[in-house]
Amino acid sequence: MAASDTSSLVKPPSGRERILDAAYELFSRAGVRAIGVDTITAEADVAKMTLYRNFASKNDLALAFLELRDNTFFASITLTVDGKEMEIDSRPSDALALAVRSGAPIFAAEEVIAESAIEFEHDVEDTEEVVEKFKDFLDQVSPEDFAGDDG
Repeated sequence: MAASDTSSLVKPPSGRERILDAAYELFSRAGVRAIGVDTITAEADVAKMTLYRNFASKNDLALAFLELRDNTFFASITLTVDGKEMEIDSRPSDALALAVRSGAPIFAAEEVIAESAIEFEHDVEDTEEVVEKFKDFLDQVSPEDFAGDDG
């Protein structure tokens, strides 16, 4: 296997994952009521039995879809190129990484902050001190720090 060939390392999606992916796309486009189980199984390329083995009913699949949709965050990156502003959809992690590396401001909707906040049951270090420690870490970390030893 060539050093750059990782195709055998990637695990193919399970039947459940394919069903959820198909349902997400179909339900998002047409709505839950408009899409039948046959359409979902055809799109996911699975048997009906696989669907019902993973979800007791279409309602259970719809609930899984809603949970997935409600827990999915989206991001956009705004760039100015030749005086024109461009907005690019991205994963939140990519948008944050680019902003941190470039020193760009980061904006987030209040509801995203509230939804994704972590509440601690014990005393937390001084917020400003934690932020400073994290900034120091970000200034010193490089992509090579995450490379495997078999490089």
